[in-house]
Formats: sequence, C-alpha cells, structure tokens
Amino acid sequence: MGSVVTGPPHRVEKESVPTIIFVGRLSANKRPEHAIRAFGLVRRQLPNAQMWVIGNGPEETRLRKTAGPGVTFLGRVSEEVKRERLARAHALVATSVREGWGLVVTEAAASGTVAIGYDVPGLRDSIGASGGILTRADPASLATGLVGLLSSVVAGDGPRAEPAGVVPWAEVAAAILAVARGAHSPVTGPANQMTDGHGALRTDADGRVPQAPDSSRGYVVPQAARNGNKERFLER
Repeated sequence: MGSVVTGPPHRVEKESVPTIIFVGRLSANKRPEHAIRAFGLVRRQLPNAQMWVIGNGPEETRLRKTAGPGVTFLGRVSEEVKRERLARAHALVATSVREGWGLVVTEAAASGTVAIGYDVPGLRDSIGASGGILTRADPASLATGLVGLLSSVVAGDGPRAEPAGVVPWAEVAAAILAVARGAHSPVTGPANQMTDGHGALRTDADGRVPQAPDSSRGYVVPQAARNGNKERFLER
C-alpha cells in the first residue's frame, strides 16, 4: 500500500442535498452498475439526492444511457477536483468485486467523507479501518444502508470518517530494512548464540530477533515464530 494524504481533512462545505460519489474505473470488476441501481432505489425515499460518478471505462457508454435522474458523469478529473468532490459528498460508494485495499476509501476519509460498500476482500479492511459501513453485495442492501447513512450524515450525527490503515512509505521501508538486516545478521547477538547446531533459530532467542516496527493498525508484521524458523504473520 502506498501513502495517501492523512493529515488534516480537506474540508469544504458539504452539498445542500444528499450526495453520494462513486470513484473508479467503469468496468465490470468495479460494479458501477450496482452503485447506480442502488442510487435509483435511494431516490425513491430521498428524491432530491444526487450522485456523482468519477472515472471512465468500457461500461461508460451503457451506464450513461441507462442511469436515471440525479446521476452526473464527470469522467476523468484531476486529483484536485477529485479531492474536492470527495469532500463535498456525504458518502462514498464502493461496489468492487474485490480490492487489494481500496485506497479511494482512505482518500475519502481524509477528506472527511465516510464510505459505504460491499463486504468483500479489501473493502472490508479499508472501510472497517475508516469507520464506514459494510453491506451485503447487492444493490438493495446497499440502498438500505445508504438511506440510513445519508439521513444521519445530513442531520450531522452520522459516523465520523477516520483515514486509518495506510502506512507511510518511510515506515514500510524501515520495516523491510529491519527484517532484511535481521535475516542476514542479527544485531542483538552473534550468530552462534542465535541458532542451534543445525542453523535453526533457538527457541530462547526469538525475543532478541529484531522486529519490524508496528505503527499502524492493519499493517502486517513478520515475526519469528516460536516453533522453529518459520514465520508467522499478524494481521490487525
């Protein structure tokens, strides 16, 4: 995972009407049609709601023809425009089949906008870390969640977005360097004191093996296992 802006949120005034935003490639794996269908159901209860779609792709022409009232396609935009739109919206919608993380969720949270999306690999991590809402992977469930979320956010008592879970590159590099140094030459003791006669890590030495810094929830940190020289991974 790379770095994103996680400092003070890019604060602008929210839209005067309930507004959701979709950001991503308009392709089958992102399921933008699900987001648009869910929005159509939302409009039945919140008739003044609007939706912004940022991105382009092979599904764009079809989606433009089938989208109902209230949907605005913005195409590709600059990073500045994307951040501004994310900040003005009340909720980000994420409907991917799966993600490695879902960086746009963290970008939205850094702009003060909460995300709602499908409970699938990657999104459940980024949305969970940022204080968002997960739903079943179908437009009807998404629409139900959206109506409740938009109503609460517009009223000022919705969930707060937290841009958590992304580790700065400097910390990633430091963690990799620490592990690499530990694998080649443990700095806390001579090699013959750290291994047994067969070259395996001594069970009483694992506490002295250099550990990668764990400074962010959701970061995977390799640690020496207590059952020989294998590695185990902790996911928070």
